[in-house]
Amino acid sequence: MQLTFFALDRAELTTDNIVNQSDKTGDSLTEVLNNLGGGGTPPVFGSLVEFAKDDTQSSTNQQTPQTKVKLTTSSLPLGTYIVQSYIELRGARTNRSVNTQLLLNTSTVLSETQKEAKDTSDYVGYSSFDILENISGVNVFDLVFFSEASNTIASVRRARIFLYRIS
Repeated sequence: MQLTFFALDRAELTTDNIVNQSDKTGDSLTEVLNNLGGGGTPPVFGSLVEFAKDDTQSSTNQQTPQTKVKLTTSSLPLGTYIVQSYIELRGARTNRSVNTQLLLNTSTVLSETQKEAKDTSDYVGYSSFDILENISGVNVFDLVFFSEASNTIASVRRARIFLYRIS
């Protein structure tokens, strides 16, 4: 058995286009889905996608976390999800850190980093990735930042949180 793969842009992801693409491979839609392990039902992977972003610059000298971007999910069906975040950091001093954390429901730290500036005029990108198993319901993700010391300005921009279901 040979599996044929095809790609559709998100804008093209309709039942009719999937059927048309499966016809081009010579397999019926049911055969394509069965080959993917779906048993004739659409796969769960990517069936739910949620995101939040904020491109503006924010700054603080606070040593307590300040929320840059927040994602409050819809009521998620029980499953496994991937959460990704990205943020650009800049510190005003080369000997002090800018700190960032991705929090789940205000208390669980999914990722964190501390970055000291090598050049105080440059931003440094930081991304994180985590797999969350057996989660459901409404969840809140916060991408926060803070300064290591009150005499140092921490700046961030281009913050994103991206969540999608994988099973």
